[in-house]
Amino acid sequence: MITGGVAPVVAPLIGGAVLGAAGWRGIFLVLTALAVLTCCGVFVRVPETLPPRLRHGGGLTTTFRTMGGLFSDRSYLGYALAYGFGFGVLYSYLAASPFVYQHVYGLSTGAYTVALAVNAFGFTSTGAVNRRIVGRFGPRALLRVGLTAMLICCAVLCVLAAKGRPPFLPAVVLIYLTASSLGLVAANATALATARAPHAAGSASALLGALQFGLAALVAPLVGLGGEGTALPMAATMTASVCVASLGGLLLARRDRPPREGGRTDVGVVQAGPSQDGG
Repeated sequence: MITGGVAPVVAPLIGGAVLGAAGWRGIFLVLTALAVLTCCGVFVRVPETLPPRLRHGGGLTTTFRTMGGLFSDRSYLGYALAYGFGFGVLYSYLAASPFVYQHVYGLSTGAYTVALAVNAFGFTSTGAVNRRIVGRFGPRALLRVGLTAMLICCAVLCVLAAKGRPPFLPAVVLIYLTASSLGLVAANATALATARAPHAAGSASALLGALQFGLAALVAPLVGLGGEGTALPMAATMTASVCVASLGGLLLARRDRPPREGGRTDVGVVQAGPSQDGG
């Protein structure tokens, strides 16, 4: 989880280094090499963990039936929205941050790199803290804390941006706190969402990933439509995303109860017994 969240923040730093050394073609060569290495690593080092007696043939009909059952579960949908639109906040920031930091505030490339690294550290450190305290406070409480903090920070940033150029230090602090709070949201929303479908965890996780990267493709052009001379498009998109995330995590999933072991869950296609997918 931490790796998946840090990667979008660190990738521009690595990409910038590759671009300077090998040009834009070098970036695609590096991506191809990484994809080949990843595939080889999966085939060679990652075994199938699902027992043969629990495997099934799959197919589109089964897949869509499982996904439909997941989305019919109000609590799963709430956690999925919290997860996906929580990352929508991050991708809104990543899409607009080069223009905001370098054009609005005049930061150098080196200073912008430091800003990205600091926010990546905030996300990572909060994720590490979450692992230590989740047993004491519970994932639902920590999810609420993370969403509330993100909502407040994004709203304040949006108000400041609407009045003109936000003061640099408050803007940087608010963005850092937002990125740090996402560490609580991402980890706990994932755990709670997959817990809603213990026998379809693969499909549940796949839907979270699809929502995450689908929103990444959506928010990037939306932020760009606002131009590069103001921080308002970034702040407004971040605020809109966190509002949807909060709607899911704080309202739709507020009555969530752990599924009864050995019985039927709220997800109509998920039952105790043979797994519904390979996850």
